[in-house]
Amino acid sequence: MFQLIETIRIQNGNPVNLIQHQTRMDRSIFELFKTKNNIQLQNIIEVPNEAQQGIWKCRIIYNIEIHEISYTPYIYRNIKSLQIIEASNIEYPYKYSDRNEFEKLLYKKKDADEILITKNGYITDTSYTNIIFFDGTQWVTPQTYLLPGTQRAFLLQNNKIEEKSIHKNDILKFKKARMINCFLDLEYGNDIAIDQIYS
Repeated sequence: MFQLIETIRIQNGNPVNLIQHQTRMDRSIFELFKTKNNIQLQNIIEVPNEAQQGIWKCRIIYNIEIHEISYTPYIYRNIKSLQIIEASNIEYPYKYSDRNEFEKLLYKKKDADEILITKNGYITDTSYTNIIFFDGTQWVTPQTYLLPGTQRAFLLQNNKIEEKSIHKNDILKFKKARMINCFLDLEYGNDIAIDQIYS
């Protein structure tokens, strides 16, 4: 049976956006295994003493049951440039542990730090984050995402970003971009200049 991953930010000992992670886990188990999820994250996350300060990564491997829980310090990657890669057949609606398709695409990034995947020309995600663009007034995120990220869900629910159709030809209309995931948000993320997104 294939496995899924839930990666949760632990900040000063506290799990962040647990509601969004629980919602995604519930949906994944119901849709993939046709059963109700009996795993309650608030009951299984036991933050160790060494993770009570700073930012840590809680990595949960599961399917219909928990297979592994680990805690490691979060290591920030300073991404400054993106290479647009077309992958019209890629699908990643659930956070699978098998990431071979992304690993193959990463070989194509040339001198860029990270890839920005398109499907039929429309912007989706990077290899490990969702993406948002700033138009001078509002942060927007593609409707054509691959994975429904928890930070993306949180920002949409709180009207911090809005969802739009974004073609790769639209990128030059924006002022800057930013990668978002459970560790990278509007406070902790770094801006990527539009001229550092290569087609």
